[in-house]
Amino acid sequence: MKRIVFSLVLFLGFAASVSAQEPAAERMKPAGGDFGLGFKITGLSNINFSEWSNDHFAVPQMLGRYYISDKFALRARIGLDMTNVRDRYANKDEVAIAGFKRDTLIDSKTTGSNFSLFPGVEYHMASAATKIDPYIGFEAGISVIGKKTDLSTSKLAEFDANNSDAKTSESVITTKKITPGGMGFGGNLILGFNYFFSDNFALGAEYTLGTAYTKTGGITDVTTSGVTTQPQAGTSSIVDQPTYQYESNNYSTHTQIRSTGGVNISVFW
Repeated sequence: MKRIVFSLVLFLGFAASVSAQEPAAERMKPAGGDFGLGFKITGLSNINFSEWSNDHFAVPQMLGRYYISDKFALRARIGLDMTNVRDRYANKDEVAIAGFKRDTLIDSKTTGSNFSLFPGVEYHMASAATKIDPYIGFEAGISVIGKKTDLSTSKLAEFDANNSDAKTSESVITTKKITPGGMGFGGNLILGFNYFFSDNFALGAEYTLGTAYTKTGGITDVTTSGVTTQPQAGTSSIVDQPTYQYESNNYSTHTQIRSTGGVNISVFW
């Protein structure tokens, strides 16, 4: 990793020195008053937002820029992660166990949302006429980690092994777990470049060296309710457990180098 960073620094210095020697030509890059929007691309057809869900201080998922001059640009990157996952598991026993056959159906759903905002500033080192656009910068910001809700409904029916129509018992149990979120703070030094292969349209890469502090946790609520019936006996019982609570906290401080891991595409106007 040190070799990568050192090589990139040498490249940026070389690009800046070469651009200073180039004759004036038609402008290809944005100037003061222009806006830009960038996305991280994996492959040629997919805009990738997934890395942020694992590292809220990662490189840009969506990056906006506003040029206050030819050399300086204000930037802000945002991360958004909205989870809505549903799983279903179904199973029917083909072989009797302890004289019974069972039908099992489990429905589970997980929901949650996270958001981050990192404003910053960039200094662009090359002239306006060159295709290579090396830059350095700094950003600082905040990440809001929302609560997560896990909802699971389990349906279990038991039948007489000798008579599949004779239901001996049936239960429907629902469990709801709410896990609190948290917040994070961090800052990054930025080292990157763009390559303008046409007017105001660029491909590039970016490295960040930063420190982040994250705190998540608090009181987790677990609620279980449901009903169990025995049709042949004509009885039923209600499962209504009181809310179970426990507390857990997680603190994390780390410093690391991150890269786009792919192509970063930017459009300016």
